[in-house]
Amino acid sequence: MSQENVELVREQFEAFNRGDLDAASEIADPDIVLRPPETWRTVEGGVAYGFDAVYRFFATYRDAFGPHVEIEEQLDAGDRVVTRYRSHVRGDYSGVEGDLRFTMIHTFREGLVVMIEVFTDHADALRAAGLRE
Repeated sequence: MSQENVELVREQFEAFNRGDLDAASEIADPDIVLRPPETWRTVEGGVAYGFDAVYRFFATYRDAFGPHVEIEEQLDAGDRVVTRYRSHVRGDYSGVEGDLRFTMIHTFREGLVVMIEVFTDHADALRAAGLRE
């Protein structure tokens, strides 16, 4: 089942890159929880609860940083999928460009994502998932 979860996260990612946030969220539990890193304080209270709040978070990300995100690595961690991403970003006002790297842990229950945790440090994400670098 866990390899199937890896593929579901990849499909979600591909839908996000196409700009199809509805398709990207098809595997989300209605009560999904999103825990972004503290440095990404775009969510009131630091945590997004429920499908609508998580949807708004990713829509805001897409609007702020652009649509293109690449998967660098995916790891099967049982009921979790650890995915390292890279996003090429460009500041709207400054025009400064760079790469933003982050890692997400998608936790599955009964075929749906119930939690997404976002880490700016890949090693922290691996530890949180019970894996080693």
